[in-house]
Amino acid sequence: MLHAISDEADRAAKAATNRSVAEWITGLRTAVINNYTLGSTRQAMVEQIQQEYNQNDEGGRGGYIAGIQNELAATKTVAAPKAEAIELSMYEGWINQNFNQDCMDGTGIVFVQFDSDGNLTSGKVIAPLGDTLAGRLNTIMGGAGISGIMDMGVVKKICREDLCMCFEGNNTVRKDTDDDDTKSFLTSTDNWSKISSFTV
Repeated sequence: MLHAISDEADRAAKAATNRSVAEWITGLRTAVINNYTLGSTRQAMVEQIQQEYNQNDEGGRGGYIAGIQNELAATKTVAAPKAEAIELSMYEGWINQNFNQDCMDGTGIVFVQFDSDGNLTSGKVIAPLGDTLAGRLNTIMGGAGISGIMDMGVVKKICREDLCMCFEGNNTVRKDTDDDDTKSFLTSTDNWSKISSFTV
């Protein structure tokens, strides 16, 4: 999917189209969910089962029914993925594929800014179509089961005034600061909980 997203972005740019990658991802997400959750009609399934059952002899029919029962038991444990979770993973992939290994001044990151008093002033996606992605992420994060920006699997740059740290997708420190007060502030889970959405 991520290769397809990249290919589509390149094709759209070369053709100078106005199609938004975010809209394309939303359409892809819908198609994936529909194909995953929608199967044959009930009547078609009944006819298929009857046809396969009738192709067996008496002994084979018992085994066929037992196989269906095993498959039904197995499918009870399978949950369809939430649409928002699939969409979130595609956006994370889009951001990550644009990461150029520079978490301070580069692209493919999420950037969060606090002021000197510890108030959140901004949260942005630094990637192509970042503003569009940020707006859509605000809409789907709750449905995807994450509580805020720090739960995203992307590199994050977080600053208090002009002192910054970078975190990996799993929130381990990628680039530290030698200012102990800033480090304590930027690694505080209480402060992370304030970063619940992007500013758009």
